[in-house]
Amino acid sequence: MDKQPPMDGWEEGLGPYEPVLRGDRLYGRGTSDDGYSIYAGMLIIKSLQKQNLDHERIVFIMESEEESGSPHLMPYIHKLAPRIGKVDLVLVIDTGGGNYEQLWTDASLRGVVNIMLDVSLLKSSMHSGEGSGVVPSSFRVQRMLLDRVEDSRTGRILLPELYLPLTPKMYSNAAKTVAALGEEEYKSAYSKHEEVEFSSPNTIELYLNNCYRPTLSITGASGLPDIPQAGNVLRTHTELKLAFRIPPGLDPEECERVIIKELTRDPPYNARVTVRRDHIGTGFLTPDFHPWLEAAVQDAS
Repeated sequence: MDKQPPMDGWEEGLGPYEPVLRGDRLYGRGTSDDGYSIYAGMLIIKSLQKQNLDHERIVFIMESEEESGSPHLMPYIHKLAPRIGKVDLVLVIDTGGGNYEQLWTDASLRGVVNIMLDVSLLKSSMHSGEGSGVVPSSFRVQRMLLDRVEDSRTGRILLPELYLPLTPKMYSNAAKTVAALGEEEYKSAYSKHEEVEFSSPNTIELYLNNCYRPTLSITGASGLPDIPQAGNVLRTHTELKLAFRIPPGLDPEECERVIIKELTRDPPYNARVTVRRDHIGTGFLTPDFHPWLEAAVQDAS
């Protein structure tokens, strides 16, 4: 099944490909994420039927490419449209819940723009004692380019086109969510070192950052040898994988265009700067619920 990459950092005795049961928890690749949703959905329907409760016609569409961008999902939905029939409500079972005391729905999801940024100044590597101070470091040029799109002191993205105006309802939802979870409970989900500070002392601002504001994460690099193999070398190039999270509802194609334009204009020292797309994805911004649906959700919660 299509799952998150195996990643590093498993504890002793745990790994991605050998399932281990400890207490009531199963460890291994693919034991969470979207794997639960098919069974959770069917159990919901079975529970209604066991209680002799009426329900409308329900169609399940189950696909296993979510982590690869779901390239085949929409073609199949179009192909199966006659069998699916008229749709009044779509439920996507693919997130988490804040607690077990309330019913949770997601009003938004940020999109993503993943690009590879490569900076090259040398045809071949040379000793840093010979080359540094004469030819600029590709890593330093990377830092200069990143400073164009992100304030390194605050993490704020510097491209106005990547922002969404925040509405009073967004602030209200943020405040309600933080209140329902409790500030400490909300923060406890992040396994940071105890002495590390959050991006903001205001928990509501943290929530807004995570839901509605653009961010940049460096998720990979090439051209950098592992430390045991690293010598005193001025390297030919540095390539970074940049993961921009963009606000829900924005066009990722347009956001990518703005980002690439800023990164490639007037290269420092006339360095060779190349950008290639890795992946882009559209987020969503849920419209306001119809009154009947809002009432049903609140009653159930």
